[in-house]
Amino acid sequence: MSAAKPAGKHGSARNEIRALVIILLVLVAGLCGFAALCLPALKAASDPDVLLNRLLVKNAEMNNKTCPRDLNPHLRLDGFEAGSKKMTINYTWLDHNATEVNGNEVRPFVSRDIRRGICREKNSAELLKKGVAFVFVVHGKDGGLIFDYQVLQADCEYDG
Repeated sequence: MSAAKPAGKHGSARNEIRALVIILLVLVAGLCGFAALCLPALKAASDPDVLLNRLLVKNAEMNNKTCPRDLNPHLRLDGFEAGSKKMTINYTWLDHNATEVNGNEVRPFVSRDIRRGICREKNSAELLKKGVAFVFVVHGKDGGLIFDYQVLQADCEYDG
């Protein structure tokens, strides 16, 4: 495979991934809904970080029961990883190998939408305030990394 790709293919890839970001954000909103229900218990806990990590792990385990699953013909949700105040959501972009897409070009194209969605969604915003980081990891159909993107509470200050 050559490193150079036609400009149209890159544009098409960016448009596909942008459309898929909406699906990613809807899933995270659902994921956070369960966790947000338990947030009041954190205030009464003797070690809220330990309880928060347990909550994230339990939430990931619960959601992993239905993974992997195709979200549409282009995107598969592979599963969740949790711990150390971090929730990682793994996806596979089924249309492309990692070598076919320049993740450094795609990431800036979709990062604003990901950041805005996480920062504005009530439940994920509450988790961000508790110090949880959300990490989106997108792999190609060959298993190679296309891009990852992390959202922290500090990133929400730039939600313009």
